[in-house]
Amino acid sequence: IKDVSKELKVKFLSFRDHLQPGEKDKWKLRIDSEAGEHDVELLATLFDASLEAIKPIDSYPWYYKGTSRMSFPSWQNDFSRYGRENTVYSLNRYFRDQVVLRNYEKLNDYSYTFYGSPNSNFNNFLKNTDEEYLKRRLLKANAILKEIGNPMKLYGLLKDPYGYGIPNVSIMLNYTKVKSSDAYGVYVIDAKVGDRITFTSADFITSAITVNSLGRYDVNMKETRTTLNEVAIRGYIKRTRETTTGASFVVMGKEVMDVPVGNVEQLLQGKVAGLNLQSYARTNAEFNVFEPGSPGALGRIIPRTNFSETAFFYPHLRPNSKGEFDIEFTIPQSLTRYKMLGFAHTKAFETLFFSKELVTQKQFAISANAPRFLRELDTIVLSANLNNLTDKLLKGNAFLELRNAVTGNVLNIFSKSTAVQAFEIDKNGSSVISWQLVIPIGIVAVTYKVVAESGKYSDGEENTLPVLSNSILVTEAISLNVRGNTTKTFKMDKLLASGKSSTMRNQSLTLEFTSNPIWNAIQALPYLMEYPYECAEQTMSRFYANSFATGILNSSPKIKQVFEEWQKSPEDSFASSLNRNASLKTLLLEETPWVRNADTEQSKMKRLAILFDLNRMSGELKANFDKLVNLQNSDGSFSWFKGMSQDRYITQHIVLVMSQLQYLKLVEEKAFPTFSTVLNKAIIYLDAQLIADFSNTQKLNAIYSTPLHYLYARSYSKQTNEQKAFSSALTKALETINLDWQKMTTYEQGLAALVMYRNGRKETAITIVNSLRERAQQSDEMGMYWPDNQGGWWWYQSPVETQALMVEVFEEVAKDAIAVEELKIWLLKNKQTNEWRTTKATTAACYALLMRGYNLLDESAEPEITLGGKTPVQLGLPIPTKEAGTGYRKIQIGAASVKADMGTVMIKNNNKGVAWGGLYWQYFEQADKVTSAASGIKIKKELFRQSSTVNGPLLSRLSPTNVLKKGDLIKVRMEIRCDRDMEYIHLKDMRAAGFEPVNVVSRYKYQDGLGYYESTKDASTNFFINYLRKGVYVFEYPLRVTHSGNFSNGITTLQSMYAPEFTTHSEGIRVNVK
Repeated sequence: IKDVSKELKVKFLSFRDHLQPGEKDKWKLRIDSEAGEHDVELLATLFDASLEAIKPIDSYPWYYKGTSRMSFPSWQNDFSRYGRENTVYSLNRYFRDQVVLRNYEKLNDYSYTFYGSPNSNFNNFLKNTDEEYLKRRLLKANAILKEIGNPMKLYGLLKDPYGYGIPNVSIMLNYTKVKSSDAYGVYVIDAKVGDRITFTSADFITSAITVNSLGRYDVNMKETRTTLNEVAIRGYIKRTRETTTGASFVVMGKEVMDVPVGNVEQLLQGKVAGLNLQSYARTNAEFNVFEPGSPGALGRIIPRTNFSETAFFYPHLRPNSKGEFDIEFTIPQSLTRYKMLGFAHTKAFETLFFSKELVTQKQFAISANAPRFLRELDTIVLSANLNNLTDKLLKGNAFLELRNAVTGNVLNIFSKSTAVQAFEIDKNGSSVISWQLVIPIGIVAVTYKVVAESGKYSDGEENTLPVLSNSILVTEAISLNVRGNTTKTFKMDKLLASGKSSTMRNQSLTLEFTSNPIWNAIQALPYLMEYPYECAEQTMSRFYANSFATGILNSSPKIKQVFEEWQKSPEDSFASSLNRNASLKTLLLEETPWVRNADTEQSKMKRLAILFDLNRMSGELKANFDKLVNLQNSDGSFSWFKGMSQDRYITQHIVLVMSQLQYLKLVEEKAFPTFSTVLNKAIIYLDAQLIADFSNTQKLNAIYSTPLHYLYARSYSKQTNEQKAFSSALTKALETINLDWQKMTTYEQGLAALVMYRNGRKETAITIVNSLRERAQQSDEMGMYWPDNQGGWWWYQSPVETQALMVEVFEEVAKDAIAVEELKIWLLKNKQTNEWRTTKATTAACYALLMRGYNLLDESAEPEITLGGKTPVQLGLPIPTKEAGTGYRKIQIGAASVKADMGTVMIKNNNKGVAWGGLYWQYFEQADKVTSAASGIKIKKELFRQSSTVNGPLLSRLSPTNVLKKGDLIKVRMEIRCDRDMEYIHLKDMRAAGFEPVNVVSRYKYQDGLGYYESTKDASTNFFINYLRKGVYVFEYPLRVTHSGNFSNGITTLQSMYAPEFTTHSEGIRVNVK
């Protein structure tokens, strides 16, 4: 029963709902109840109310009456929600207890970390968490140093005063920057005795050493003790180094020119007091500067600079002796509406949720409508709003000052306008003034200060905008696919024609090539071994993988030698496909949702050599087989998990795998004397199921897949069944297949062809194979495949398993060795751009690739490669050691050595199987001069203006006559054409400085059959697609035009993170806004 006397109530004793920007204020309030409860704790926050347009904060229901399952309330702390209901289920599954359930209030803390709060326990928790994290990083650093152990190099750990590694320390060798320390603080450089090494990092004093000997040398770096407590900006007063008191530190402009930060204040944060910036190189815009004091009185106006969205967050407020709460704060300097939220509770957990609002305003104010960023060579109209809340006409001047944020020099980049502009505003009115700017090249960031004055009224605003380079790094790539025993020439047309551009400059040229990709199938075997669940199907997969690996190792001394080399290989030899070639990808893996996937895959790769250890495999085989025996039911069937009901399909799958191992002679029956017994019991159980399927006179009716799969699995076994009922059922099944095979799916037809062939009905089997051959497609790159071979929800809808089955069909039934190798090419190409995600698919693919057709594992001939008609040796390039087994090798050519004729690549493949690789050319070019490119995947980008009509929204393509204006809604349309299935796709669409995204919250979305994660950044919108099937896709998302001018809209890039040679980008375009 609700006790009204204990309900909490709030009373504000002092509260002002209108404040000046930057004003200090103090609130006083009381929270109590009719029962006289004063022992209350309060959480209070004040934030910019406009944030609720992105994510509204709802007050949660106090009570909820409904049905539950014997629920009780409990607390949970997950840094986003507090409180949930845990449910205790009755032993009687149909029991429902009718109770009144109370929902406690849930507060969303918006990822607030509680730093600086008075809660010492929580601060200690954070401190301990940080220490544990640093300790783990230190262990990792020591492990890396132990593995390096190279006495011919200078290496070591860069330590802070507490002994932990310092990441990203800039390292200079003889005053030339060579590299930085890695994420763990480890450095490795090629140096010689007598060299001078300098280590520089923000927050640490620069350290320097002279090399006396090579080997390990740890460096202890000291923290800087000076801090920047307060900066007072005095307009138009020159200060020289000689007249500046206090500590001073000079930062060369060159040192920060290429640092990728969005705010220069972030770049300089934490350095030393009294910063005196010295420029590296002046731009043309900086030579035409204003003389100090030229704007007169306007230069003395102190602008507003604090635009923080949170005024305060006090999580643990307690009342004073009078039972009153005092809240003191300084409001930020934004002109906006603020919302106060309070949450109070007692020890008995009586709660109260309340809110208040206030407005910050001035009688006369100016506010700039600034974009998120600027871009070189753009023309932009920067506007500012003037508001007059007085009861009289105001006349005056407004002034815009622009400075290079790094050097502090004033910029004169005005076009068709002057820095000082006159204005006139009616009483209680508003006005807009604007300046047209041309953004120069070579500026990292621009600090703007806009001020206005009319008599005794004045206001100003100051902020810093990053300037993005219009010269972007472009990666052109072509896929290199060469059939066995053939020679093929490839041409990268853009590299061949690169001399035509005067603004293009080379970055690098990279060629990678894998001479024997069949080993990629071997690298999938750890997945079978290490799947974490103890179900019957995966226990069988582990036994299969061990048996397979044993058979592979015993088949050839050369193969055994490869695994011995893998055991000796350095750690980075086992980089996953997601991790490999990070420099060739448009996005760092750490910025994607797939970091965990890459770590998992790399861990599998590292354990490959461990997997192929004969002694270990012998023990694993026995352990997995014993588990399998224990999972078999008394009737011969298998359940999915122990204790579940019998599962026909799982039993069929185990019979299939065991029969294949027996057929391939990969099981030593003396070591497993009960192997045949387990298999025979399962077959007897499944024979009975088949008899039940055909127990009446009706033919099998529309349930082809399950009986077909069993007949396929049983066809490997020599076990006989003399029962008349079984013979009758088998005959009926074969007759049904003979009549209805044309109605079956591609996978079912493959099963049917093998079943009919192995049961003596070869004519029907040949007919089915001929039909399959007629419907198959053929391409030089992808081999032989079926376009309707698509995945689905059912067990028989797996493209990889279907393709693997066809390898067996065309080898055994058609006796077509050429078709078999063509089919295997599709499987290998699928592994190139995808991860085999199921144990069943991996099992089937490994069987088809490694046990059917030519034995390609023995192939190890070197390919012959020329660039521009010359071999790498003739070009004087260092030849890296190839990876054992796969033959993978990567050749990198620096910018100075890249020649246009290297766009012609000739490769001779001296092995029987397909080989592949990629050629990557990276260069810098003006964004609007980039032309479109494609490699296995194509992208087309268009901009449309969306207008409203009586018939609904109307899209019109932008053209010279269809020009945009401020306020227009734009629809960005990207058309993607993908010629194969791909995984881990990153799509990045750059945005013009004059556009603002409508979708500002990053989230998972589903559109037209495709799921993806959309992430909005300041200068681009990113889409992360886990799985992209072959086909045509159209992406659309809205933008709003916020500024006038002429802008570079950049390009749209799309790349497979798994195989970066599959990349594409649109052409660069410019947009004009009236």
